[in-house]
Amino acid sequence: MRLVCIGSAAVAFTAAFPALAAPEQMPPVSVKVSASPTHAVSPRLYGLFLEDISLSVDGGLYPELVWNRSFDMPATNTPGMKAFSHSIQGWREDHRGGMGRVTLQYARPRFVHTPAHLRLEAFSAGAGVANLGPMEEMSVKGGEALDLSFHVRGNMDFDVALEDGGAGSNMLARATLSADASWRCFQTTFTPAVDCRRARLRFAARSPGVLELEQVSLMPHDRFRNRVNGLRKDIATLFADLKPATFRFPGGCMLEGNSFASWYDWKLSVGPVPERRPIWNVWGYYQTLGLGYFEYLQFSEDIGASPIPVFSAGLSCQYRPPYQKTAGDGALAYFATNILDGIEFARGPATSTWGRIRAAMGHPKPFRLEMIGIGNENFGEDFFDRYDELQRIVKGVHPDIRIVSDLDPGGLFSPKKLEYSWSRISRDNADFADDHIYASPSWWLNNTHRFDSYPRKGVPVYVGEWASRKASDRYINSMYCAVAEAAFRMGFERNADLVQMSAYAPLIRRVGFPGNRYSLIQLDGTSSCGAPSYYVEKMFSLNRPDRLLPTSYPEVRTVQPAGIDRPARGKTQSDAVEVVSFHAVAGVKGGSLVMKFANAAFKAQPVSLTFAKALPAGRVRRTLLTGAADATNTPQRPHNVIPKDDTPSFGGGSSYTFTLPPCSVCVLVFDGDVSPAGGRKGATQKISKEAKQQKKGKTK
Repeated sequence: MRLVCIGSAAVAFTAAFPALAAPEQMPPVSVKVSASPTHAVSPRLYGLFLEDISLSVDGGLYPELVWNRSFDMPATNTPGMKAFSHSIQGWREDHRGGMGRVTLQYARPRFVHTPAHLRLEAFSAGAGVANLGPMEEMSVKGGEALDLSFHVRGNMDFDVALEDGGAGSNMLARATLSADASWRCFQTTFTPAVDCRRARLRFAARSPGVLELEQVSLMPHDRFRNRVNGLRKDIATLFADLKPATFRFPGGCMLEGNSFASWYDWKLSVGPVPERRPIWNVWGYYQTLGLGYFEYLQFSEDIGASPIPVFSAGLSCQYRPPYQKTAGDGALAYFATNILDGIEFARGPATSTWGRIRAAMGHPKPFRLEMIGIGNENFGEDFFDRYDELQRIVKGVHPDIRIVSDLDPGGLFSPKKLEYSWSRISRDNADFADDHIYASPSWWLNNTHRFDSYPRKGVPVYVGEWASRKASDRYINSMYCAVAEAAFRMGFERNADLVQMSAYAPLIRRVGFPGNRYSLIQLDGTSSCGAPSYYVEKMFSLNRPDRLLPTSYPEVRTVQPAGIDRPARGKTQSDAVEVVSFHAVAGVKGGSLVMKFANAAFKAQPVSLTFAKALPAGRVRRTLLTGAADATNTPQRPHNVIPKDDTPSFGGGSSYTFTLPPCSVCVLVFDGDVSPAGGRKGATQKISKEAKQQKKGKTK
């Protein structure tokens, strides 16, 4: 490795972080930073993608504590979703000192589109039914108010109580009410005095008779932005704190379904919440659609992100049995209309057919919809033939709408598949190409230059899903994965002329749900946390440069220990592998120099910076994330690995030295006029010019 001498103006980077002993250090690495910015970095580079996966929405982001509140979910025994009373998912008979019969009924329903309702025939007082919540974890916090609402019909007095589901069935809150022959809606507030991880909501007869229940809902009163049908505040705040530029929804494989009986039709998710029929989710459970198309658009607006709704191209998921069901050519008009109506709902006038429904839901002003996606992880001739026709129809009606097309996800390992995708994508039919990449930590570290030689066909790339799915159980969601992903993110900025949008996936998951275990955010019934990767995403998003500054440094390699990557099939542990351990990228943000570093070595990494243009004296704004390679966060220990900020002094000049701790990600911001265009104004003018060129299709 060639070393570069450091001048006398160097400043030691040791404040607030103890220096490591010399034997624990890697050889020093020298980084040269140019003074001449190159391409602009897209303001939309860092965004979010949400798919309802790992039971993360109902009972999580969408904080409904009652599982199967409408009684319209068919009986099923999918993991964690036990069916009781023979046919009623989520509900169980709970008779105490009495007896009764519990059935589903459909006659004279309260809601036409969700007609199922529960009927309790009490033979004596004490007969009852109870709901234990998602995965039987109806978690509540002491002192936090809960909004309880339900529709009821019958001929008896009854109790509704929130109880501790553990031994003793301690009462947390209770109300006594009366039911008569007509449907009535009751609304009240329960405020438990203590925390309870496994509560239950129980309805019990006070005398023999009949009690019918419909749309039983229990939700935290304090929700994000105080929305009536709003989201859980702690999770939504984690989203908002990332300052995402875009928000793509609703999927994902969930969008396509494994048949046309289970694809996500946005039209089923708008209008009055009680009239929304639950649909099957390909990830193994039913979803209420309480978080629907309107709520997605509203949440995008609330967090200042540009929405990217994705619509079906008339193909079911091509990776799931029974594998690719394709709507015939005659059905293409149906899916085209579905897309056009979705655009009208979002941004049509309040007098339009679908705009009128949006206005009735409380948003008469159109949402700011500028971009949509057509298809998810679709590929091959079947997809592109349909995509071409659908985008032509959409552009004919809405020429300003920008459209995201798919790239074959198999192109990651098959150049031919990638070549075919690009042979069908051009400026004439796509504004972005959506690339999905799931890999191992070592792959990220050794492929940070993937986009350096990527096809440049005039269509920007949207890395719409990516994450360290192929890490071992010990290292999933770990600090080491975060470092490896940081290195790969630097490739986005280095190739920001091509990569103009990105989103990590999955975004959220419920701890304990079987299957997928990696995500940016983890949640349980009442708590949530960001993984180390969440904080890296935040560090990059909040410090996105306006323009790239080229850097040069020698390659630094080390050996990644065995057991970090997910082992190959038939092996119990992955092998040790050589990786590129040091990565850096630089850019200009306003008048400041922004630099990002990743050290994947298990030793400290001394770094010497040489600036082509001397910088003024002052303080360096520094954010450092570091921890043991296998360290992670949990909802119970959310701050085990979090960034630390400080402002070490800088004496000015053309050089700077510091040491990266083992397994770390660092952001340095040098304030001052580092732009050759004359500071913040000049840089902004250049970016604005390039942004206009990109909009006209002149991206290099």
